[in-house]
Amino acid sequence: MKKFIMLVVLGLICFSNYQTSAQDNRNRELEKESKYLSPVRYVIVYNEIIQLNSSERRLDLIMDEKQFNKENLIKIFDLMKKRYPSPFRLNIEVHTSLATIETPEEKEKVHSNVGRLDNEFFTHKTAGYTRFNNGREAFVYTANLSPYEGETVVLIDKPISEP
Repeated sequence: MKKFIMLVVLGLICFSNYQTSAQDNRNRELEKESKYLSPVRYVIVYNEIIQLNSSERRLDLIMDEKQFNKENLIKIFDLMKKRYPSPFRLNIEVHTSLATIETPEEKEKVHSNVGRLDNEFFTHKTAGYTRFNNGREAFVYTANLSPYEGETVVLIDKPISEP
């Protein structure tokens, strides 16, 4: 009987160690996979280079409204600055709803830097980032919808020379 109890206890210990080892392997695999995931989920909807006085890149992104906050916006803007170092001037619009993004037909018809300013902009969170030719960087975003409140964040205030 003692041998039987010892075998059962030994078996439980081995089984427990096996489960722990299997879980550790799963955790290591998840860590490997997560190294390659973006810290914030977003999709680039438009990517255009515009030639005005100087070249500038314009990006429109859409992201989940649940992830829309100052910290995540800074992460997205950092990712975009690295991905698109040129042309130096960079404008990014971040949307949380398709209703605030211009369709290709609307973009062709509007022909202005203003874009859409209708009621949709005040019912969904949006943000706008600019890296100016002098190196300054800032963005404006919707901090609250009700009551509507925008916040301006200056990332780089000191002018630098264009690379």
